[in-house]
Amino acid sequence: MGWTDWTHARVTTGVLNRNEKSPDEFFLVTCSPNPLNVQATFEYSLPATGGVRLYIYNALGQVVRRLMDETQSSGYKRLLWDATNDQGRHLSSGAYLYQLEFGAQRLSGKINLQQ
Repeated sequence: MGWTDWTHARVTTGVLNRNEKSPDEFFLVTCSPNPLNVQATFEYSLPATGGVRLYIYNALGQVVRRLMDETQSSGYKRLLWDATNDQGRHLSSGAYLYQLEFGAQRLSGKINLQQ
């Protein structure tokens, strides 16, 4: 399964805050729900076109899901993840880390999975 296989991860574009025309900084709006049991939503903004990468790691620091690794245009984005690994299998309950990268900038956090 490739990094651009959106069977288990889907990116959509849309204005999250209709009062803003375009974002002026890279930020993660939300990763919810947390804890998750079926699906998580990552909402983020990109101030310019550039390379974006979002990976999920287990507690040992191993990549378990490569959600995205591509060039995207500026704007507000939403990505849905169904708590599966790169092989399409559901992950077991526990704590996972995510890292969203845009160029040299990185945002990371912890997400808890409860099956």
